Amino acid sequence: MIKFFDVEQNTEDWEALRLGKFTASMFNDLFMKPDTIGYKKAIARVVYERITGKPYGFGYTNSRMEAGHELENYAREHYEMITFNEVKPGGFFQYNEFVGCSPDGRIDKNGGVEFKSRDPHIYFEYLDSGKLPNINKWQVYGQLFCTGFDWIDYMPYCHPNLKTLIIRVEPDNKIFEEIRLKLDESIEIVQ
Repeated sequence: MIKFFDVEQNTEDWEALRLGKFTASMFNDLFMKPDTIGYKKAIARVVYERITGKPYGFGYTNSRMEAGHELENYAREHYEMITFNEVKPGGFFQYNEFVGCSPDGRIDKNGGVEFKSRDPHIYFEYLDSGKLPNINKWQVYGQLFCTGFDWIDYMPYCHPNLKTLIIRVEPDNKIFEEIRLKLDESIEIVQ
């Protein structure tokens, strides 16, 4: 049963809820081949956190991450202005004791948003394709899977003067089954 926790992201309480869980932001790594560094790190992180009771890598930041957090605030304001939707804090959704997610925001009770700050050359590629980029596919569908939302608006962001791209992503049972199987497999490895 999905549980929602109304906590501020990037706080100690939020980190405690994520501790020892596969989060949607890690789902892309879980769909890598098992011999890749990304896959091994995702499994090892959850094992480490479950054994030690301590978060792995909490507090790490770099200039790109800090710029992304700052741009996310501008993206949220821009999204609200053009859609007339109020974006509420995303909090944390616990799917089960091993899985959860933190969308960038909630819209009413049935929708969410995911913002991604992107460099101009990448942003222009997204505008050209108009599709959810593969690099964020598992995270966005993972959020739909973990939250029970009816939709998530995926919005890459670069600058308010550039054309706005919002991609509405809705549940897909075939993709959800792939996620379910991958999570079952990953949880079994962790155990």
